[in-house]
Amino acid sequence: MSRGRAAAALALSAALLAGCDRERALAERQVRAYDAALVAAYASDDFHGLAEAAGEVEQGRVRALVDRKRRAGYRLEARLEALEVEQVARPGPGALQVTARERWRYHERPTRPNLAPKPEIKAVIALAYELRQEDGRWRVEGGRATSTVYDGQRPTPARLEDHAAGMSEAPTPPERAPSPAPRE
Repeated sequence: MSRGRAAAALALSAALLAGCDRERALAERQVRAYDAALVAAYASDDFHGLAEAAGEVEQGRVRALVDRKRRAGYRLEARLEALEVEQVARPGPGALQVTARERWRYHERPTRPNLAPKPEIKAVIALAYELRQEDGRWRVEGGRATSTVYDGQRPTPARLEDHAAGMSEAPTPPERAPSPAPRE
């Protein structure tokens, strides 16, 4: 390979690497903004940051969770302790797929005097995020936990699915139809 071609290949590699670093930095900024907005929404019903950081469907999912907690008499208090973006892919224009590992500490604080506080949960969660660019702004359109490792106290097995979504109250049992009246 000639020196000219080698230099061109090196320049192209450097440009691609710089582009990857920019996408990783963008992805980390958006995921951090989304996580900060989640913490505010869970703790105080402040959805302003969420409107900036998440798409409409994701905002609705978070609002439903906050409403469910409120009806159960709890507020979710959470703290993001660490975030590591592991991979960023661009499946198309205006779209990013992000895999991240996040360390969270959270508990549910009762809002009614008759409810007991729930234990603090510490977890490392692997997440897959979908980001979309709309009107020049990037937003989280969805996210899902791909694995969760608990450190210390962990939710009971019946509540694991809810905890992966930030929920921990027991599911409501399905209503049963009334038994038929005895025949005479």
